Amino acid sequence: MFGWLAGVGLDVTCLTKPGYEVPVAAYSALLEQAIELTGDSGLGLRLGCNLVPSAHGNVGLAALSANTIQESMQIVERYVPLRTSLLAIRSETVNDEFRVVFEPIPGLGEIGNVVAEIALGTVKNIIDATVASNSPCQSILFSMSEPSHAALSRELLGCEVLLRAIVDRHLPQLFGSIKPAESSRCAGYVRSAINLSARPGAP
Repeated sequence: MFGWLAGVGLDVTCLTKPGYEVPVAAYSALLEQAIELTGDSGLGLRLGCNLVPSAHGNVGLAALSANTIQESMQIVERYVPLRTSLLAIRSETVNDEFRVVFEPIPGLGEIGNVVAEIALGTVKNIIDATVASNSPCQSILFSMSEPSHAALSRELLGCEVLLRAIVDRHLPQLFGSIKPAESSRCAGYVRSAINLSARPGAP
């Protein structure tokens, strides 16, 4: 493992230092090598779907304690920079549709899709944990051609997965839609490869 980290220019001793942030180039290289070594193109999605809310410490706990999914996503949006600098998360309401938007930073290339998948799985887990009944997620849209792990995506996310061509070469989008508890509809967008569906809490 140490050799793997050193191979991308990481000094293992730095990882124990509070506040140390892995360089973007090194993180991207680690993800690329992990996918290559495992032969699993859906590794990012697996990672995200296995991150329970409590794995994010106080941020995850605060998101779970929110009164509505909208409020929960506002907490995630505000504090995501504490977790990663590789993407931004924002939420919006358009025509009674609640959307969560994931925007990987420019220049990540295909790894931006992996980063978005990790975030997507993580956020879906938070949304699912805020409701007592079935998952409010309805569909997920990947703004890219169908990946080899499309079937895995449907299995892990447990909702409809839609695919479409990348519409923005610099900020490919990941979309998701959410159906609310009552009358409003929710949707989510991620800029880099997926369409997610989740549900906001009661208004």
